[in-house]
Amino acid sequence: MQRTWATGSDHDRGPIEWVAAISGESTVASYLRSALDAASAPDATIAQGQTGMLAIECVTYLQGGDADLDPLVHVWMRDAKPSPDEALRTTAIGVLAQLRAASALATHWLTELAERQAEWATSLDSLHTRLATAKRKPDPRKDPRIVAFAQSFNAAKPHLRVALVPYEITEEPIVHMRVAAGLSIVVHYADVDELEPVAVPIEHARAWQKTAKAIAKVAAKQTHEASGLRTHIVEHPGFEINLAFGNSSFTAGLLPYANLLLGEAAAPHGLLVAAPNAGTVVYHRIIDAKWNESAVEIVGQVREIYTKSAERISPQLFWWHEGKVIDLPYTVIADNVIIEPVEAFTSAVKPLG
Repeated sequence: MQRTWATGSDHDRGPIEWVAAISGESTVASYLRSALDAASAPDATIAQGQTGMLAIECVTYLQGGDADLDPLVHVWMRDAKPSPDEALRTTAIGVLAQLRAASALATHWLTELAERQAEWATSLDSLHTRLATAKRKPDPRKDPRIVAFAQSFNAAKPHLRVALVPYEITEEPIVHMRVAAGLSIVVHYADVDELEPVAVPIEHARAWQKTAKAIAKVAAKQTHEASGLRTHIVEHPGFEINLAFGNSSFTAGLLPYANLLLGEAAAPHGLLVAAPNAGTVVYHRIIDAKWNESAVEIVGQVREIYTKSAERISPQLFWWHEGKVIDLPYTVIADNVIIEPVEAFTSAVKPLG
């Protein structure tokens, strides 16, 4: 989850439990304030200090700044649509200073190696800057350049990108498609001068008289061309795993369009695919009976990347076949990965031996 507080110890359960306890009964501001109050108490534990750090990231987001948010927290903040709160920002800045100067969390970091202490100090500096300077930006959807795209699909086309998000979209009026349980793709405008990427309003799709599926397909091709993809190949006896990295957070949006990653190579049996974070797609073209070994290796790679990532997407494994993304469940028992393929997958790979 948040790199600014994670220690890699049991104390990390505190913030995770705080996230799990989020409900609609409390307002965002009151829930954040309770975490900040607990973190600043004289007897606050390391876990409470970590939870306070997470709450400070949330306040940064609330004020319009860049925040290192776990997907669950991001969905909560996005859906709640809270208003900026200057008083809460002031409180958060004070708690951050206290956590740095005199707290159980600060004492813990003093026991770490010098390199880790330096990383901690740097992350605190960054968080303070982001929190103190956070400012709500004008709505980019109202920018004349974005508004003009509704009048011409050809003008909009070079700027279309696909992003994979770790939640299913229900009521947002943007161009999107469900990929699998808990996953959606959202079509964005990107590389429009200095503007940040912005989700394409559904009104634009209607003006173009195009479906979300058709627009997303075009956006995927544009993403593939513009991402500057580089592929790292992890070789194993008898098979290889491919890790595709891009120069933007849109790379994971290619997961539903994994065929674009293969070039001219055919994939009659499909691919094993995963997207641990927004900038990575892990894949393997199924060509023989070693698919199970490949799947186990992919799970190991994905779980490690997912754990260490800021823009996390999913640790799940999927089967891409003829344009469809199908969940391939797995369990981990004592570090052993057991793939539990669905019947359709088993039938498709059975001829491979």
